[in-house]
Amino acid sequence: AGPGGAYLTLTSGGLKYFGTLFLDAVDNIPALNGCTYEVSPSKTSVGAGFGNLPILVVTQGGCPYQVLTADSFVSPGPSPSGTGVISAGFAANSGAPRTATIEIAGQPITVTQGNQGGSLASRFVPITPCRVADTRNPIGPFGGSTLAANTSRDFAIPNGACNIPPTATAYSLSVAVVPQGSLGYLTV
Repeated sequence: AGPGGAYLTLTSGGLKYFGTLFLDAVDNIPALNGCTYEVSPSKTSVGAGFGNLPILVVTQGGCPYQVLTADSFVSPGPSPSGTGVISAGFAANSGAPRTATIEIAGQPITVTQGNQGGSLASRFVPITPCRVADTRNPIGPFGGSTLAANTSRDFAIPNGACNIPPTATAYSLSVAVVPQGSLGYLTV
């Protein structure tokens, strides 16, 4: 018979992997040492606290391959031989989302790892109560003068004395107003 292949579906831990087992290397599948290799998935994402990612490798029996990564938060596991499911370990991610590349038999797999709370969420970090601005103090960027009616004033919160990091993306504020006369309304 001529060249051909068989399509495989493997289910492991609720994840599905698809691959093609080629009977020879005429289908442009990378061939190393007379072996062909196909990996699945080629791109995926995992959660922040994710442990192990199963990866399907399809090749001929006895064909060895290396599992490599330059990313320190990924443990690529052993480099076996033949068709099978290997496991790449991921350290928990408490920072920003990050991307890793795992290479198996010269084929890259791109994995994006999320962060705690998702990529769009912010983390609440309580601080000791602190006055960001007090217009009763002497004139300065966070002090007086008193705000007049129908005026506005901006405060660069990370530049103040409260040690708010410049990477903060949201603020929780309490506002106290001590008017010298009547107060109509205040917009923050």
